Amino acid sequence: GKGKRAKEEKILAIHEGWKRNGSQLELVNRRHYLHEGEGDVWERFEEWLMNEYAYDPCRDLLIINGDAASWITACREYFGKRACFQLDRFHVARELRQCLSGHPRWREVRKKLAKQDEEGLLVELNSAVGTLEDEAKEKQMAAMIRRIESMPGCIRDYRE
Repeated sequence: GKGKRAKEEKILAIHEGWKRNGSQLELVNRRHYLHEGEGDVWERFEEWLMNEYAYDPCRDLLIINGDAASWITACREYFGKRACFQLDRFHVARELRQCLSGHPRWREVRKKLAKQDEEGLLVELNSAVGTLEDEAKEKQMAAMIRRIESMPGCIRDYRE
């Protein structure tokens, strides 16, 4: 009916790492978890992992990669230290390109992101604030800086 929001299906892609196939990287044992209906997505996902993968929350660390949608970043509260959340670099790069393409700092920003140098990236972004000459881009950049700062480790390589 009117005013009711449709329930959003949530699809999580799960894999056990990467392997090289020629010049391409392939996901190992890629599967999907579809969350429909009631219940917390992360609680139900964790139950699914226990059943499908013999996941042990006391032993296994999850690496969760996604955009900054609130339902995805909620994994940080649910899993705590049992998971490492990473902002998806495709989404980060796209947003940075929208703000900084053609800017004198763009090349350095791209390098810092490619190296997963979170601190260096934040230094570059903060240095660019006030120089974009576009209010909408300034707001977008400020929001991105706050997002990264609010989730320490979200850009860094989780293996380090």
